Amino acid sequence: MRDLSEYSQEGLRGLLDDLLEQVFAEEKRRVDETWEFLGRLCLLDRRCTLWYLLLRSGGSRRFNEIHAVARSIGLRSHDSVSKYLDSYIEYGLTVKHQSGRYQMIAPRWLEPD
Repeated sequence: MRDLSEYSQEGLRGLLDDLLEQVFAEEKRRVDETWEFLGRLCLLDRRCTLWYLLLRSGGSRRFNEIHAVARSIGLRSHDSVSKYLDSYIEYGLTVKHQSGRYQMIAPRWLEPD
């Protein structure tokens, strides 16, 4: 890389634009890879699969909405879904709002758009 003093103002802006573009592209690649990895990992267990599907859907959900998603992966019992939600809360993967809705939690840099 050349000495920065050798660049004109426009050249420095161009260099900065190129670097920022590379950084954003790398960040997006890493986030995409992380989502792909989490998706594969969560297929190992229904409890994880349910959490992953709810996290990817974004927002908070009522129990009945969660139960509908759970049924799609073969979890029919209200008790099973309730136990899963309790375990998510216990492990810090979910928050239950006073409104009774559940919100899945992920690191801020990985939260769905």
